[in-house]
Amino acid sequence: MILKNFKKKKILILGSNIETAPLIERANKKNLITFVIGKEKTNKTKQIADFPIQGDAANFQFVNDVIRKNKIDAVMIGTVDILLKNYEEVCRKNKLPCYANKRSVSYFSSKNSFNKISKKFGFKNIPDYTNHVKNKNILPDNFFPVLVKPVDSGGGVGAKICYSNSQLKVAAKEAKIKSKKT
Repeated sequence: MILKNFKKKKILILGSNIETAPLIERANKKNLITFVIGKEKTNKTKQIADFPIQGDAANFQFVNDVIRKNKIDAVMIGTVDILLKNYEEVCRKNKLPCYANKRSVSYFSSKNSFNKISKKFGFKNIPDYTNHVKNKNILPDNFFPVLVKPVDSGGGVGAKICYSNSQLKVAAKEAKIKSKKT
C-alpha cells in the first residue's frame, strides 16, 4: 500500500542530556523528525537529532515558540524530570498529546510529594531522615553511608554521599542551597 501525501511527524524532545540519546535513536528509527532542546552546545544527543536546538527547555515561551515555528506534532521529555512541569504546560497550551496532567506533575516534581503518594498506595520508600537529623543533628554510625539530595532538584544536582555526621551536616546545608523550595 502506498500512502499519498504522507507527512513525517515532528517530535520535540525536552532535555538533551546523554541519557536521552536512546529515546532520540528510537524516534529516528520510527521515522520521526527529531528536534531536541537543551543547554549543551553539542553532545551525542544533539549529534543524532535531526534538529538540535541550544536553549533552556524549562523556558515556557522559548519552547512554545519552537513548537509553533516548527509545527511540532508531539512533545516528550527525556530523562530530565525537572522539565515535567513545562512539558505538561506546553502540551496543554498547544493541545498536544500529553502523558501527564497538573496533578501528576505535582507528585512527580518533588520527591516529598512522590513519597507521600507512594505511601498512600502502600509502596515502600527510601527512608527520609530529615526530621531525625533536624531534631538530633546526629545519626548512629551504622546508618552510614547515606545519600543526601534536595527533594526538588533534577538529576544528581546537590547529591552527596556521606560517611559521617560531619559530612552529613555540610551536605544538608548544600542540599538546601540547591533546593528550589527551601
